[in-house]
Amino acid sequence: KSTGDMAPVKNPADLQLSNMEADPAESINVQAEHPETVAELKKLLAKYITDGRSTPGVRQKNTPAKKSWDQIEWIGDM
Repeated sequence: KSTGDMAPVKNPADLQLSNMEADPAESINVQAEHPETVAELKKLLAKYITDGRSTPGVRQKNTPAKKSWDQIEWIGDM
């Protein structure tokens, strides 16, 4: 069961993207203005999760991610 900030992302507006240089407090969500960046970062995150690592090398086992990590259910849509 997911609660609070661990809930699955159902609405793209639930995603957060900030311009850290212009808005270091992260008070303005700019994801709607940068769909290409959101798509690129989601693709990269999916790769890191499915590869079990963010560094070069042999794929690592990451079984729990696909079994019980509700927040990444969108990976199946990629």
